[in-house]
Amino acid sequence: MAQSPVRGSVALSVLGAALMMLAMATMVQGSETTGNDATGGTYPAVPTVGYPAPIPRDWLNVQSFGAKGDGKTDDTTALAAVFAMVNASSHAATIYMPPGTYKITRTLELGPRQGGALLGHGAATTLLWGGATGNGTVMVLSLGTPRWRFAGIVWDGAGKAGVGLDHNSTGKGKLYGTFIKHENEAFQNFKVAGLRTGIPPSPAGDQTAEVQYTNVQFTGSWAGVALMAANDYDHVFDGCLFADLSYGIYCFHGNYHVRNSRFERSAVADLTGIGHIYSARRVVSVGSYRFWDSLQASSYLCHVKLQDVRVEGWTASSAIRTACPGPALLTDSTFTAPAPSGVNGTTAAPVIWEQQWTDVTNGSVSVHVVSTSNNVIPGDALLLNSSAPGQYIANYTIPLGKVPPTAAITAATSFFRSTIAPAARPGKLFDVADYGANATNKDNLAFIQAAVNAAAKAGHGAVVYLSPGRYYINGTLQLTGTSYSLQGAGLTSTTLMMSPLPPPPPSSWTCAGHKCVPSHAGKYKDPTCSSACKTSDTAPNGGLWRSAQGTAAVVDRPPPPAPPTPPRPPVLHICAAKGIRVADLTFEIGTKSADPSVVITPTCARGRGGAPAVDARPTVPATGASPPGPGKAYAPPNRVNPKALGTGLSVTFDHTFTYGGDYNFANPVLMQGLRKGDLVYFEMHMGPINITDSGDAVVLTGFHYGGPTTITGPRGTGFVGELFRLTAGSYAQANIEGNNAYVAADWYHEGCAFTLVPVVDSAVVIASMTKVCTPYTSPMPELTSTDFDGLLFFESANAAYNAFNVTGKGGSGDIVLFGTSFFVDPMFDVSGARLTAVASTRGGLGSAGMCPPSNATVPNDGLPQCIYPDVQTSLENSMDLVRQAHDYIRALGEYDLALSHPSIV
Repeated sequence: MAQSPVRGSVALSVLGAALMMLAMATMVQGSETTGNDATGGTYPAVPTVGYPAPIPRDWLNVQSFGAKGDGKTDDTTALAAVFAMVNASSHAATIYMPPGTYKITRTLELGPRQGGALLGHGAATTLLWGGATGNGTVMVLSLGTPRWRFAGIVWDGAGKAGVGLDHNSTGKGKLYGTFIKHENEAFQNFKVAGLRTGIPPSPAGDQTAEVQYTNVQFTGSWAGVALMAANDYDHVFDGCLFADLSYGIYCFHGNYHVRNSRFERSAVADLTGIGHIYSARRVVSVGSYRFWDSLQASSYLCHVKLQDVRVEGWTASSAIRTACPGPALLTDSTFTAPAPSGVNGTTAAPVIWEQQWTDVTNGSVSVHVVSTSNNVIPGDALLLNSSAPGQYIANYTIPLGKVPPTAAITAATSFFRSTIAPAARPGKLFDVADYGANATNKDNLAFIQAAVNAAAKAGHGAVVYLSPGRYYINGTLQLTGTSYSLQGAGLTSTTLMMSPLPPPPPSSWTCAGHKCVPSHAGKYKDPTCSSACKTSDTAPNGGLWRSAQGTAAVVDRPPPPAPPTPPRPPVLHICAAKGIRVADLTFEIGTKSADPSVVITPTCARGRGGAPAVDARPTVPATGASPPGPGKAYAPPNRVNPKALGTGLSVTFDHTFTYGGDYNFANPVLMQGLRKGDLVYFEMHMGPINITDSGDAVVLTGFHYGGPTTITGPRGTGFVGELFRLTAGSYAQANIEGNNAYVAADWYHEGCAFTLVPVVDSAVVIASMTKVCTPYTSPMPELTSTDFDGLLFFESANAAYNAFNVTGKGGSGDIVLFGTSFFVDPMFDVSGARLTAVASTRGGLGSAGMCPPSNATVPNDGLPQCIYPDVQTSLENSMDLVRQAHDYIRALGEYDLALSHPSIV
């Protein structure tokens, strides 16, 4: 049946926070006494991973160092020699493990080193532990491997090793671990965890953040992944399988986002957390004790967002148990086959969401906010229940919109892929070194272009490869054609860079026959003319010379500003391309400016000066849009057509970086004039993204780190969505102009003065935030709109520490803050646009509750609602806006599945 009202209360047996912390600190394998023991099972095979033929000559083949890979010989010494060479090198390298089983008997240390790779062949390459048995044993200890790629390794602890890969970053002599990618791996049979970040008890500095896990399997261990250090933030899982573990993801610090993944038979819980913001979207759980569990009570930054999950056969008294004060979200989820009454302390009425809180003192009452929509639960189940005295759950029911939940996901759905599609398999290698390119040349353009042209002619997954180094080019490299890749050796290890500009000649002038040259300080100095220049002489900028101490003469005013630097051409132009992949590369044009480092256009026409030309044909406007305003009906999202996705231009960026002297602003990837059927997918990318006059195209990001997203031009039939977004700093993080739509499902912002600026028309901006502000001394975060007639929707934003300033000038649109927690009173300055803050909380460290009593009202339905000055909309109208926003979030999920998991759609 559909979701039921909130009712009743039951008392549950609780594993105390202190016991939970002790269990993890000592890393003792075990499970909750009322939970299931791991039953074991047969898991999907890890895919066999292929590489270009021949493999690049700079890769370090472990067999060349004496490793046998026969599963019997101790290969520790050989592998340690390879690791040591990489650690001592001036740049990172690729460690290559051919098919085989490599037994090691002691810990290997990797790093600190940026931008390398550890590669194997998936199911054909196993790293096997043959050393001592114990929770403290570690197979590979990473002392900082930022921007690395780990792929195609089966990590087998043989039931003896404590941890497979330990990302223990930062500290003396270490590097902060960030922007790391794991793919097509398996972690199995560990006493503690397949992968761990931070060694408990972990200091705040041992952190590894911004990690993507794609198609990774975790089985037969105490925890699949253990996040133990403060600032272990933004671990993003996609297409993963967790089976026969005590915990799928044990999160003692940090946070994570899980999508399109499956959990089976977790003895304690699939997912856990203490105090941050977590999300699970399109996730299946079968036969686990509990789907989500808080490790201890928390009031700090604690939101749980669950969308489109399928939970079957949980054996605890509740499927979800949380001590987070919220606000929380549970939508489009199905819960079936709970444990029979009496099993593991269950009651006759199973509970879906149990709110548990232990910090209430002095008889005070806390209100916890959970917003729900379209959930299917057993007929006798309680949807929400509070198990602690004095706790009240406010349930906001979101009406179902026009976009239905994903019907293709069932309890039988598995997202993990055991095979790699033929189109994604690499083909012939074209090493640019064979065409004359090297890092010492002043201009490699002709050499690299020749390699690209040869690969384009070959197609069939051909790979253009650039070994480590900085490759200067004096012009724009062009990628066109079908089915090939431009591949570097590692992010920041391989850089394509525009050749530096020659230094400008120094400006000069004469003074009584002597030559005077400007100094580096901007004042005119030259000892040779100081005696001849008089205060009555006119200097070149119109000022007068005056005497100075010593032999120099100075002028009163600085010289006129130098003429602006002319725009620099992009490093890379991708055009008329289909099935093109760009990976493990950094792009620089050598100036900190708005000039793009990469340009993508549907045709290869060149404009003035050889720059890529823009297709000026107008975008076809979307249909079905209703005018904004009192009717509150905004244009619905454009739905996915899987058969049309990528039928035109199609490009993927995987582990790429556009850098221009600033991580946030400079040198974006510019998409210009893209058409219907065109698709650009940023699987993992760092740097700004600009989308111009491309309203009919589809642009998606799986993991986008740094730099603003800018959309200009008319809205068409396409879609722009970001599955995970990470930003920092005090600049405009998104600039949405015209009547475009933009959706960000999970967005983490570190730093204050967050500014999002939609401009004019009926733009629709949907952002499900993770965190908006740190530290106490920072300026307040800011949400700004100008002449805004659209829908600006923020969900689950956490305005930590400082006031949240909302400014809306002009227009008649709607600004909705839904499920937002404010640590201090927000400040609103809105004229024209309507502002709604609904299902939001006002609380801080050690406290939780609804809005400040002086500003809060309780509608007739008994649901508290934040009503601040200038907030003049009813709860009914507010929830209708939420309904429309959730249609966009559902539509983003459809695009995600169609692109990343097409077999499910």
